[in-house]
Amino acid sequence: MTERRSSLRRVAGALLKGPAGRSLALLLGVAGCGLALEPASMARVEEAETQWDAAPILDYGITVDVDRPGERRRTEVKVRDGRIVSASVSYWDPEEDRWSRPTSLRDEQAMPFTPLGLLDMVRREISPKIRRDVRISLKGSPPFPHRILMGGLLREEGAVPNSEATITVRRFEPVR
Repeated sequence: MTERRSSLRRVAGALLKGPAGRSLALLLGVAGCGLALEPASMARVEEAETQWDAAPILDYGITVDVDRPGERRRTEVKVRDGRIVSASVSYWDPEEDRWSRPTSLRDEQAMPFTPLGLLDMVRREISPKIRRDVRISLKGSPPFPHRILMGGLLREEGAVPNSEATITVRRFEPVR
């Protein structure tokens, strides 16, 4: 039994190496996360925005990971009184097995990684239809996109290879 498990681990490890394996691992992780990923719709985005307008959280910290073929980055944003006070991005270095030193971001670079910025990102991707598929899971009160799966970019000649992305909110902490 132990030998069989060891063999299965070696096979799984080999399958999960490289960009294609990382995409498979992300999809398997999403399937097991317990939050339903549903097709994104304008109605869901507008409903979440309405709830944010009715009960905004003005002070919080948020950490957002973006995984794309060949790139993984982590954005950290701190918001006070509804304004971004600090933001940075780090890149995953698979050879060093660690995150790079954080680089500061300007407000306009950080805005897409706030709850309302993530909702706006989904809106832009689904209207007009820019991607083959966009799926989201909403979490929290008011709700924000906890996970966004974006299929390949669409062009007249078809889907653009390696343009998929998974966006995951790793941390959202309101400051009370």
